[in-house]
Order: sequence, then structure tokens, then C-alpha cells
Amino acid sequence: MAFTRKDIIDYYDKTEISYRLWWDLNRSLAIHFGYTDEKAKTFRESLIRFNEVLAQQARIGPADRVMDAGCGVGGSSIFLARTCGCRADGVTVCPPQAVKAAANARERGVADRCRFHEMDYCSTGFKDGSFSVVWGLESICYAESKRRFVHEAYRLLKPGGRLIVADGFAAREHYEGRDARIMDGWLSGWAVNALDTGEQFTQYGAEAGFRNMSFRDVSKNVFPSSRKLFLFSIPAIILAQIQYRLGFITWLESIHSVTLYYQYVGLKKRLWQYGVFYAEK
Repeated sequence: MAFTRKDIIDYYDKTEISYRLWWDLNRSLAIHFGYTDEKAKTFRESLIRFNEVLAQQARIGPADRVMDAGCGVGGSSIFLARTCGCRADGVTVCPPQAVKAAANARERGVADRCRFHEMDYCSTGFKDGSFSVVWGLESICYAESKRRFVHEAYRLLKPGGRLIVADGFAAREHYEGRDARIMDGWLSGWAVNALDTGEQFTQYGAEAGFRNMSFRDVSKNVFPSSRKLFLFSIPAIILAQIQYRLGFITWLESIHSVTLYYQYVGLKKRLWQYGVFYAEK
């Protein structure tokens, strides 16, 4: 099946409680894998560390205006405003997330530097050259057309602006047999239709006019988070099946737990990789 915008909204609405219970959402505001390295030993540290790593690579400072594409409940926007002193515009297709993100920014004292919009990041309506950075942390996987997103990012950036995307990327363009089933078992549980490869993103960037492009495989850094999800998967699958059969949760909610298993299997088999794509206008 092809997931729609409504499916994505429903997914985040129905699974937010899981992120709050198991993924430190209340403190870190993170709906993404953690980045483990010598500076981040604990899980909570790894969630914040990912923001730090991307901000350093994109050289974000007080003079920047950042579009946080797929901002969730505002975690990255708030982090960047607080630590880098920049302004941030968070964009999400989920109305409840925009409301919660604004509330989170007020609670953390950066409402004057963060704004949140219910908007499609592939067709924003912002003026040309509105931003110096376009940021996507584990959100661009939901773009129906990754090519369209990259072109929109180019339009939105000022000359010298930077695009940075950290997300799951396909290891190849086509899958068959068991490999295809593993990928579908992972992606469908998170309402993601498909991943593109790093090479495809580089092609889209060249078409748009980007320069100084790079793609870095950071799978080893997110592997501890992947394993953490895997360890949750067995009890979660059993519980979800019981709840689904009793009518307490929807089908989409029930397969979310299966995803926890397949994302780890797929990463271990190198069917997908976690990458950071960077480009400059």
C-alpha cells in the first residue's frame, strides 16, 4: 500500500506515547536515532549528540536562519536556537506537532527565535532565498519525491546556504525476495513508502545546482539505537498483537512494533544505511 499524508499524521499521533515512554521524548524532544561516539556514551546523550554533529557540519551560528524540515515536536529547532543562537522555522504536516513544538519553545525560552508551521516541506510557500540552512533530521524519508524536496531546498537557500539531511538511505535501488520483505517490514511500520540511495540524492543535488556535496555513512554511530529498538521488539510485538485483536489499537499501530525488529535486521544485513547528505548552494 502507498502511505498518504493522513497515514503519516496518524502514525505520529498514535505512536507518540511510545516515544514518550521509551525514547526520552519529554526531555530530549527527539524522534530520531541517537549518534553514539566518544562524546556520547549514554542513550540520552546520543540523541542530543546528533544535533551537535549536524550543527557543526552545517556551521550553524547566530546569523543563520534554519528551516527544520519535518520538525516533529521542535527538538532540533529548539536545540539550534538555544545552542547556536540562530532563528529556526520548523515545518511539519502534522498539526498537533506544530502546536506542541510552539509550546515546547515557549517552555524552553526560545519562542522569540522559533516559529512552527503546518506545511509541506516539498512546497513551502516561503520566498526564494529565505534561509541559510535547510535541515532534515530523520524526516526526509517521508517525502513522496526526494528529488522535489532537494529542489525546493535549493530554491529556499541563499547563495552559500547549506543543506544537511540525516536519515535512512537505501543501500541499492531495487530489492527482491526476502530482502524486499525485510525492507517492507521496516518501512511500512513507520508509514514510509520508500528510501532513496545516497547516489540518488547526489544526482538530485547536481540537477538542482548544488556544489560541494558529500555523503557519509554513519550506520556504526546509530547502531546502538538500532539495537535498543530490536531489544524492545519481541515483547512489543506480542503485546501489540494482543491489543490489536482486542480492538485497542489500529493495524498501523500494531505493525509499528514489527518495524523495531526489521530495521535492525536490515541494518545488520546492510540493506540500508544511515547517512548524512550535505550540499552547498
